[in-house]
Parts: sequence; C-alpha cells; structure tokens
Amino acid sequence: PARTWDAAEADCEKAISLDKRCYYPYMVRGQIRLLHKNDKIGAGSDFGIAVSHAPRIAECFYWRGRVLQETNDKEGAMRAYDRAVLLDDKNPRVYANRGTVRRQLKNLDGAYKDLEKAVNLDPKNSKILLQRARLIWVQLKTDKIPYHAQQWSRVLNDLRDAIANAPEDPEMHGAYGRRAFLYRRRDKRLEAEADYERAIELGAKATPDLAWNWHGQRGLFYFDEKRWEDAKADFLAYQKKAPSTHQLYENIRRKLDLCRQEIDKRE
Repeated sequence: PARTWDAAEADCEKAISLDKRCYYPYMVRGQIRLLHKNDKIGAGSDFGIAVSHAPRIAECFYWRGRVLQETNDKEGAMRAYDRAVLLDDKNPRVYANRGTVRRQLKNLDGAYKDLEKAVNLDPKNSKILLQRARLIWVQLKTDKIPYHAQQWSRVLNDLRDAIANAPEDPEMHGAYGRRAFLYRRRDKRLEAEADYERAIELGAKATPDLAWNWHGQRGLFYFDEKRWEDAKADFLAYQKKAPSTHQLYENIRRKLDLCRQEIDKRE
C-alpha cells in the first residue's frame, strides 16, 4: 500500500539525518522512489549520492544504471553498468540490463554476449531467457531466416524454458504469444491455439488493456483456419483496444470484413 512506502521513505530520511555519509539509505530510498512512486528524478538523485558515497559498491552502480536506462540516457546507463561489472562480475541482472541497452544501441553482438553471461549465471531466470529469445528473434528476422529453419529452435528452446520456469507469471504472456506464433508457422495448430489462450489470459493480468495484441494474433490464426466466427470475435476484441496506428490494424480491419462476408454466405 502507498502508506507503507511513504513510511519506508520516511524511515530512510530519518536514517539519512542520522548519518548523511552512509550510502545505504540513499540507495533504498532511490529504489522506493523508482519502483513504487514513479519518481525517477528523485531516484536518480539518490542513486547519484549513493555512488558518490560508495564508489566500490556494485549494487549502487546497478541501480544508477537502472534509473538512467529508464530515463533514456543509454550512454550513462552503459557507463554505470560497466562500472558495476568491474566491481562484481557475478550479477546476472547487470548483464541482462546492459544487454538491453546494447540492443537499443544496435550492438546486437554485444547484447547477445551479455545475455549469454546472464543466462549462464542464472539459468532458471525466465525473464532473462525471454529477453535472449527476443534478441535472437530480432537477429533471425533481420537476416530473413525462414520460420521453419533450424535456427529458430534456439528461440523455441528459450521460450520453452522460460515458460517451464514460471508458467503462471503474467510477464510470460510474451513467451506464450511468441511461441504460439512460431507453432502457427510450423503447422502445430493445437499447440498454437493453447499458447494464444495463455497469452491472452496472462496479458490481461499483466496489464488490463494488454491482451488486445494477442486477440489480434489469434484472430489471424483462426482466419487462416477458416474459423470465421472465432476470427471475427477476436478481431472485434482487438479493435476495441488497439490504436489505429498499430501495424496490424488495417490488415485486421480488411480480414474482419472478409469474415463477415464468409459468415453471410454461410447464413
């Protein structure tokens, strides 16, 4: 509850008043501000003070990198994560986050090396496995590798392991949805339909308005199967929430019209 975090922040301020040179209450207050109060400016200030008081504590630089990453200062985040790795090269979170920044900076090889290291350090971390799967996905799409090619097995393996380690985690909606897409491309219809169902269910739990994308994807699957009523229902669910600028919007609008035509023919 908000009042709990307010009380925790007040405790940090009391600790700071007792010893302004101690890094720890600044770091904790920064975490509270970043994660629970959406105060990125305040968090950035706290982490900046923490690293100045504790220049040999890797965790301070990790959190400094987090807030810089979330405020889109990619170069600053890279410097903070580099420093964190120098101080502690066994923290998978640092490698995973630095991999994300490197991907954003178009350094895909560096990003992959960081994610490989993160997975080796924490092989059961579903979020890191999903992150690596997404990166390999981007690389294979960029290289125009067909979906039936063996290289896509690397993506499927990471998605499988991510789901196996956290099958009920709402954040895994993307793992189910991406695996469904690949199953669909490989003519594994039953598996694709089951995964789309889970993606919609978990996406709605992760963010109430998030499931619309998976409704659209499942609708396209049903359309290919000539299941016109099912496709129509998913396309309508998609249209209720999807922005008109979304890349699938026009395609789905056209296919919804075709579904209605096919349903009218049958009637």
